Amino acid sequence: MPLFHIHGLIGALLSSLAAGASVLCTQGFHARRFFEWLEEYRPTWYTAVPTLHQAILARAAMNRKTLARCPLRFVRSCSAPLAPRVMSELEEEFHAPVIEAYGMTEAAHQIASNPLPPRRRKPGSVGLATGVQVAIMDPAGNVLPPGQTGEIVVRGASVTPGYENNAEANQDGWCGGWFRTGDQGYLDSESYLFLTGRLKEMIIRGGAKIAPREVEETLLVHPAVAQAVAFAIPHAKLGQDVAAAVVLRQDAFTTRMEIREFVAQRLAVFKVPSRVLIMKEIPKGPTGKLQRIGLAEKLGLVPSGEEPGGRKAGFVAPRTPLEKALAEMWAQVLGLQNIGVHDDFFQLGGDSILATKLYSRVCQAMQVQLSLIRFLEIPTVAGQAWAIANSQHEVPSPALVPIQPAGSGLPFFCVPAETDVMGLLELGHFLGPDQPFYALHPGDLAKGRVLYTAKNAAAHYLKEIRSLQPEGPYLVGGNCAGSSVALELARQLMAQGQQVALLALIDPVLHGYFYRTVRSYWQSLSPFSPIEKLSRVFGTLRGLMGNIRQEICHRVLLMKSRIRLSAGRALPFVPPDVGEANRRALRIYAQQAYPGRVTLFLASGLLSGLRPSLDPKVLWRKLAKGGLDLHVISCDHNSILGFPHVKDLAEQLRACLDNAVKAASDKQSGVIAV
Repeated sequence: MPLFHIHGLIGALLSSLAAGASVLCTQGFHARRFFEWLEEYRPTWYTAVPTLHQAILARAAMNRKTLARCPLRFVRSCSAPLAPRVMSELEEEFHAPVIEAYGMTEAAHQIASNPLPPRRRKPGSVGLATGVQVAIMDPAGNVLPPGQTGEIVVRGASVTPGYENNAEANQDGWCGGWFRTGDQGYLDSESYLFLTGRLKEMIIRGGAKIAPREVEETLLVHPAVAQAVAFAIPHAKLGQDVAAAVVLRQDAFTTRMEIREFVAQRLAVFKVPSRVLIMKEIPKGPTGKLQRIGLAEKLGLVPSGEEPGGRKAGFVAPRTPLEKALAEMWAQVLGLQNIGVHDDFFQLGGDSILATKLYSRVCQAMQVQLSLIRFLEIPTVAGQAWAIANSQHEVPSPALVPIQPAGSGLPFFCVPAETDVMGLLELGHFLGPDQPFYALHPGDLAKGRVLYTAKNAAAHYLKEIRSLQPEGPYLVGGNCAGSSVALELARQLMAQGQQVALLALIDPVLHGYFYRTVRSYWQSLSPFSPIEKLSRVFGTLRGLMGNIRQEICHRVLLMKSRIRLSAGRALPFVPPDVGEANRRALRIYAQQAYPGRVTLFLASGLLSGLRPSLDPKVLWRKLAKGGLDLHVISCDHNSILGFPHVKDLAEQLRACLDNAVKAASDKQSGVIAV
């Protein structure tokens, strides 16, 4: 602990000197050197805030021999609430009691502390009063009985009589001779003090008070979460909402959605964070404590509302050249003016397609290669500027969207059904942080600059892929209609003498509305009322007419394009329907053999009510001359990339990726599997 802080100065240094003990003062906190210091100096105890304890815990398993040789008498924690899980893990690793205490500068540090064994210490409690009197007071100044929650107040010889040159704080800080700590808590029947939150940090969501500590302790129960802080973010209707930032354990992995689901199973729905940020490090104060107040602003999560006259409340104009450049790109993409650094992209009318467009522009203009997952986690100019400033500066490919660029293994290249690559975000999350994963975006092809076809798209992607990975083996995939481009891409790679170790097709729909017989289609409508049946039949007919109309328009456009090309004239600027073009190509490819092996992931809902001749398993076995590996996911077509089914898909796909890489490696080294 730093010696400019009351915890380090009184709780560590002067308390040790008063007891006649020696003190080791380091140049700062270095978790990697902590265990070297244990070995060299053999201390009998140490004291820290919870964030430092967590950093030490992250390395404790690798240093258990040192801990066995250098036992501690106890470990002390103070200055911030210690989660019961962290306390339990500390005691398990150090084989020593953890003494949680409560203190503040105005009380010359210590107010309460859990006693050493054999006396009882209570997890979640900061112990018994030490040297001062402690009580719980309501807003009217009445002292409350045990078990009731209110503001913690203290008095005694170590409590300051007042603040210098601050009459307002002196008036507000005392009540009937008691100093008001600003902390909320209660005393149990044995006078043990329990903290429930900081009054100034309390989140008031639609009138309901939420203690950040309760949310944090729930988050820390998650096996993948190492650190967590809950804090308030502004909300236009509720006043405030709950947000959380978490740091994952080393080698652990989870997603924002899974964390929210985990919390929702343990807390009331209004306490579940609406925003979860997964970060490498949470901003801390100079003493190592996590700071909730102002964290939303630091992380760029403060949206702006409207004041009378159209002016944005809390509007903050771009302050740096980077923020100004980003704000200009936002304005172009959203068709708006006066973008503030704390405006939320999605609250301003942005959607997934516009977000992908913005992401592509930012990566090319800023000469950076950011993970799409990371880029969208903080949808403000300030947050994105911070992410760019802390990123590795590289020139990205306009066609390769790095969903998850980290990891040292072979990258997996996947073609989405249309131009929206955001549908692959959750799949990237669950494939894990060590599996490089790139989505393929058509770029200029989708702008109508050149005629879009599956062959043109595959040729475009092939150049970009080989610039990133010059030689095989390659891992290629496609989702839904994007499977047509993936098939063509695999064909072109093989034509260039490259090895395609895996071609993974995720629920490719070959025949659209003609998958079902009329009888099986009518049977599928049996659960619905007559009016609903009629509505669904009309919807199907409208879809069929739309397909016919699109087919006619496509053929007319193709004919006009051929006439223009033969006459040496430029093509008209007509943005194509990439999804429809891919679906049309997939129906064509379904009649052509593919020389390699296909790994097929099908939604179980796609297999019900089909004629045997239209069974996709039968069709793909005819198509894949090198063999077919089939995996069935228990869901329907529209939910295969959504939670929780995407988790099952990712687990099976990851196993296929690993097996394909191993098989390719064995083939190159001459190993024959029997």
